[in-house]
Amino acid sequence: MTSSFRLLPEIDGPIKNAGFHPEAVFFQGSGLTAFASGQGFFWKASRFFRYPKNWGFEMKKSLIALAVLSATGVATSANAQSSVTLYGVIDASVQYIQDGGGFASATAAQQAAATAAGTNLKGTRSSLNYADGAIASSVWGVRGTEDLGAGMKANFQLEGDIQTNNGGLNQNGIFRRQANASVEGGFGNLKFGITTNPIIAINGELMPAGSQVATGAQGNSVSTLTSTALNYADFYTKNALTYTTPTFSGITGQFQRGFSNNFASSNEGSVTAWSLKYMGGPLELRAAGQQRNAVVNSVSPSSPYTSPAIDKTGYVVGAKYTIAALQLGAAYLSNTSGGTTGSVTCTAAARCKISGVQVGASYTVSDLVTVLGSYTTSEGSSLLNMQARYRFGPKARTTAYAMVGMASNGTDGKVNFNALANNTGNQLGAPTTPATPINNGDSAAQLQGRDVTGFGFGIIHTF
Repeated sequence: MTSSFRLLPEIDGPIKNAGFHPEAVFFQGSGLTAFASGQGFFWKASRFFRYPKNWGFEMKKSLIALAVLSATGVATSANAQSSVTLYGVIDASVQYIQDGGGFASATAAQQAAATAAGTNLKGTRSSLNYADGAIASSVWGVRGTEDLGAGMKANFQLEGDIQTNNGGLNQNGIFRRQANASVEGGFGNLKFGITTNPIIAINGELMPAGSQVATGAQGNSVSTLTSTALNYADFYTKNALTYTTPTFSGITGQFQRGFSNNFASSNEGSVTAWSLKYMGGPLELRAAGQQRNAVVNSVSPSSPYTSPAIDKTGYVVGAKYTIAALQLGAAYLSNTSGGTTGSVTCTAAARCKISGVQVGASYTVSDLVTVLGSYTTSEGSSLLNMQARYRFGPKARTTAYAMVGMASNGTDGKVNFNALANNTGNQLGAPTTPATPINNGDSAAQLQGRDVTGFGFGIIHTF
């Protein structure tokens, strides 16, 4: 039977003698509790209850979450001890990018290739851009939990993109980031559906971010630019079964399998990934890896890995250590794969191994101010990133930031860094003429051998 809801503000302490017989708690937090009942959907005021200042906001969030689920065709019935939450992040900024040229020793062939790709290797260029997702990806989502009793819970999560420059969504699906259901208990968590690749989750946690963890660690202008340059930016795994262990003595493990869904081969097009994390006082240790199996014969279009026809193997390891307000971090990154990057061509018989080193630090100046930075070097290319963040209050959901990124790329084109991240890609151009700016989506030939510097400032708001 589908349950309905009744809502009332929560008093200090347990609700007693209120004249209600709630059958289920739907939402509880920030001073609001919603009760499920077979008697109808209603909210009742009583002189026995005080009204917290933010009860209206929290009630609207829960009701909006229900409306979103209903609009997207998701059932909204509730059972005992269930909760549904609407959440999101918006990161919007302005960036100035200056491409200082470089590659003074470019050969005629290299110059001709670059010219064909639409750039002049020996020239300079600059651009002032609106940017989305420079640190935290702009997303929205709905997640929920149901208490199954006996220490077990059932969860679901749906998450998609927000493009703040044009109000659009990612063309790969409304919930391309997360669309899954899971069961958890003393045995750990078993999740079914598309979700984050463990190597990407760990990659985003390698560098220190001080107290500003809510803004996505050091963020896309460090972690995403690094994984993209080293060719392991495989963010989400389709057809995934993901198991996360309970935490034992500070150690948590995760194993993920992305099924090929192919009768011809259960291996071709599949993904296997894992991670290990240790959290012990001031010391944090992390490691993660993945194996993406090549498609040699026919493969299902729904397979999580459909190209190229060359295996990909990668791993990252890192450590962080906290000394009072200072946090230090170091990591080693490695990826072996195929394809063509710059002037380097890799084959199934001769895959290319790319490795790099990353170091970083953060310093928490106060509850509101954090400064942080990192330096990444790989195969003759490097990326320096420095940030300052200001949070508008100890409990504020809004953070302002300023950032500089400096990329120096080697002449062989094996690894190519952009200076700053920007998630909106080809949608970024002028309002009437979409075009790709110089700092986002550049081909290897365009970045090869070039020094690029970016400056940006913006805000991040979470809800």
